[in-house]
Amino acid sequence: RDGKGYQAWLHARLTRLVAPVVPLLIFWAGISIVAGSLGVDPELVRNASRLALIPIWFLAVYILVIVLVPVASAAWQRYGLASFWLPVSAAILVDALAFGQGLLVLRWTNYAFVWLAVHQLGFLWRDGRADQPIVAAVLVAHRDGAVIGQPVHGRGIAWVLGQLDGIRQAVDRYVRAHVT
Repeated sequence: RDGKGYQAWLHARLTRLVAPVVPLLIFWAGISIVAGSLGVDPELVRNASRLALIPIWFLAVYILVIVLVPVASAAWQRYGLASFWLPVSAAILVDALAFGQGLLVLRWTNYAFVWLAVHQLGFLWRDGRADQPIVAAVLVAHRDGAVIGQPVHGRGIAWVLGQLDGIRQAVDRYVRAHVT
């Protein structure tokens, strides 16, 4: 947006994202070393580290999304809202394979697919078209924890999208009955 090339933009963006994490990692490594030397139970240190560093997991997925901005932007320019449905379809396929064939390890890929799909909605918002029903539906699903690749009550994104279609149909019925 500011006329910088992709490399300069990416470098600046990654620096802003990663720089605050480095002191946290150094601080936590120091705490872990000190705790270990004081004889603190290694399992306790391991669990405390997991809890302290949980927020960092999403950074890896977000960085992937940031790196793919040129591809995502080109897809938006060429295919519009259809570029949202490609990663959604990939997430549905992953759920089908994970739950249907027992390939649960594949579910980790849904973090990338779903975040890419939500990222595409950012282009919709930027274009001033975020009032479309799909945005509200995705936000509802995200609020419920479904769109980040996590199952809702043991169900995956295919179930969520079925619920969203039901919501869309209910909204359509309400609008037809009360607005038109």
